[in-house]
Amino acid sequence: MTSLEAILQSQRSLETSFARRFEELDAALKSASPSPLTHTTISSLSKEVTSFKAHFNAMLLLLRQQIEVISNTVDTIEMRHRRKYLLFGGVAEAVNEDISEVIVSVCQQNMAMQEVTRSSILVCHRIGGKTDRPRPVLVRFSDYAVRNAVWAKKTALKGTSVVLSEFLTRQRQTLFLAARRHFGVRSVWSLDGNIYIKLSSGKKERVTTSEQLQALTAQHAPVQSSGNSVAPAPASAPLLAPSSSAAAGEPASDPALIPASQPPVKVLPTKQTEERRTRRAP
Repeated sequence: MTSLEAILQSQRSLETSFARRFEELDAALKSASPSPLTHTTISSLSKEVTSFKAHFNAMLLLLRQQIEVISNTVDTIEMRHRRKYLLFGGVAEAVNEDISEVIVSVCQQNMAMQEVTRSSILVCHRIGGKTDRPRPVLVRFSDYAVRNAVWAKKTALKGTSVVLSEFLTRQRQTLFLAARRHFGVRSVWSLDGNIYIKLSSGKKERVTTSEQLQALTAQHAPVQSSGNSVAPAPASAPLLAPSSSAAAGEPASDPALIPASQPPVKVLPTKQTEERRTRRAP
């Protein structure tokens, strides 16, 4: 995805460079001395340059459209591979922790989901560099239905420091944060990797590309309320957003919004942990 974005950026730079050179050439032709001998030649050359410029710009536009289609297709495929993932933000971090056991404990003790066990989790690890705040935990569940069930119980975590988020691609997270800055936190959420915006009229718009977002921001004034501001995601961690199983009218959760004053969630031992301790006792 990064290479496609770099290609698209280079192509746009070429457009700007060629447009500037064409403008300089047009200016030079117009400023040429209109002597009787050269007037016809300059006029003919000017028409040829204008025709070539139109043809060249059309080719650049087609190339840009093709790059954008490929980029969006790759992004869609990447998003499909992330459907079983959730990000747990705000989980207290400890040395030599068993992070899978910690997440199981959060689900069982804080969310009352006894059906979630270690076998429900395929991948579980923290992401990003160490800071003064707990790093997010990336979890891949064994089944999409289990992942959705966990997301559906996210309200049980209210009052704790834990926040659930969908694992968006970088391209979609960029759209997500930009939309929140313009329209406000409560009016922007994600569903199946798509960004949804609730306009002041009550109408909901789905956004998947930067062009679509730019069109909306050009038509609607930004939200001025300071309460709707959103902090940027940590540069060292993958970008975050809410789950695809969320209701279409529900605002997204964002780990960047975790209040620093909230205490870390208490992780209680699970039934499996107690059984292992009993077996180890003399």
